[in-house]
Amino acid sequence: MSKLSSISSYALVDKLLAVSLHTNGIVSEIPRLTDTEMVIKISTHKFKALSQISTDIGQIFFAILVVSPLFSGFDKNQIWTMLVGVIASSVFWYFSLLLAERGKL
Repeated sequence: MSKLSSISSYALVDKLLAVSLHTNGIVSEIPRLTDTEMVIKISTHKFKALSQISTDIGQIFFAILVVSPLFSGFDKNQIWTMLVGVIASSVFWYFSLLLAERGKL
């Protein structure tokens, strides 16, 4: 049982599918993904999702801290708020680009 528990669930399903298809004569050899390839494939989807979330957060910062003061009446004190909004949204958009590049692996 310890040998079974050490095998990841994806690898176990892959091995069972390969044995089933091979014994039924459907496929003679199945290309298998290693555990590392599965982790990378799963991670790319997570990186893309995190990239999209980061983009959305940057847009929210931009809308609340930059666009909103422009429509509510401009004041000298709001320049700092707008500057913080531009910086925060730029950081999140840059972070989004980094995550999107990481997701292309």
